[in-house]
Amino acid sequence: MSQTSENNAGQVESALLRTLIDSLPDVIYVKDDKGRKIIANHADVASLGLSGEEEVIGKTDLELLEGSVGERCYRDDMDIISTGKPIVNKEEFFFDADGKQQWLLTTKIPVQDAGGKTSHILGIGHNITRRKQHEESLRKLNDELSSQTEELTKLNEQLTLQKEQETEKAIAQGKFEIASEILHDIGNALVGFGAYLNRINRILEKGNLKAVTNLSLFIGNQQGVLANALGADKANALLALTEGIAKTQTENNAEFSASVNELLNITAHIQEILNIQRQFVAGREGQQQRKPVNLVNIISDCRSMLLASLEKKRIKLHANIAPGTFIIKGDHTKLMQVILNVLKNSVEAIDMEADEKDINISLRADGTLIELKVKDNGKGFSPETGARLFERGFTTKSNGTGLGLYNCRSIIESHAGEFNIASPGVDHGAEVNIVFNQEEN
Repeated sequence: MSQTSENNAGQVESALLRTLIDSLPDVIYVKDDKGRKIIANHADVASLGLSGEEEVIGKTDLELLEGSVGERCYRDDMDIISTGKPIVNKEEFFFDADGKQQWLLTTKIPVQDAGGKTSHILGIGHNITRRKQHEESLRKLNDELSSQTEELTKLNEQLTLQKEQETEKAIAQGKFEIASEILHDIGNALVGFGAYLNRINRILEKGNLKAVTNLSLFIGNQQGVLANALGADKANALLALTEGIAKTQTENNAEFSASVNELLNITAHIQEILNIQRQFVAGREGQQQRKPVNLVNIISDCRSMLLASLEKKRIKLHANIAPGTFIIKGDHTKLMQVILNVLKNSVEAIDMEADEKDINISLRADGTLIELKVKDNGKGFSPETGARLFERGFTTKSNGTGLGLYNCRSIIESHAGEFNIASPGVDHGAEVNIVFNQEEN
């Protein structure tokens, strides 16, 4: 084949190759070792918003693409020239002539010369803008679905909470009805109990103590006569006997009377509590709120109500009430519920077999603050347990509801106070600290 024929064949192949790359929708180009384009197909020229290849040839991406996009593409070209490593299927964006963001899946292949040095870069870019737009649409749709799912979850939680509240309200209403009947029965029993106590007092007053005392005095006055009739020893023995009976009877009557009076006082305290509870059950609890309440009286009432439990376990309850005024505005019933619950927890926490069984109550005022502390030497608790004590439903008792301390804190906070409980550790007791601010109360 002649040289002319070979040249013609080469031209035909070049023309066919050029026709092929210009017909493809993908961006195809060739760059030299300076990053300048020496070939650019129609898709590449069009993507740059230009009309002819002559506007592209000899220019780098720094000149053809604006800002950081051009810098990024040129930097990739120089990395390929220096390292000889290709870039395969890299997703990258650029902006067309209308300023719209376009995406290409780019592959850049280094071409080495005879010496193994990278002399050219062959680049192919497939437009994936529609795919990226579709992915973005799916992402937005997924975000919207996620947002709607969150809203539905919140709505479901609200409905569940509302249902629980309605259930609790219905249960509470049922409890109120039962409580009303129980309070009525307890009140009747207390009236009868008080009547019997008063009857015992009257019997004591009408007892034979006066007769025994008078007999003792009579024998003393007639000592001489009795000594002549019975003998001095027998007369003295009779006098000692009647005086001893009179003394013992006097002491017994005094102790018995004191016990009866204490029972009458406790009965009166319980009657007051029942009256408050009746008003609460009857739906007039609002009238009990924000009235002057003496914390000293509440402590005394709670101590009286727990007296049997304290004596049964032989627990010593020490009260250290500092001088001062301890009156706050609040709900007597709810505050008593808190103190009772705290003291009962301390009683239950103390081991029956312990050598020392002590509960210490301290009450002091510091300016406008009133601080009430209840400290016991019971079983205490670990830091892990302490972190969960105020969780609704959490309990360390086998028959507990997990609402005791949760409700106590809620009640104290509703009185503008603070309620905290701490323990040095298991078997080291616990201390409840309640603080009221009289100015905010």
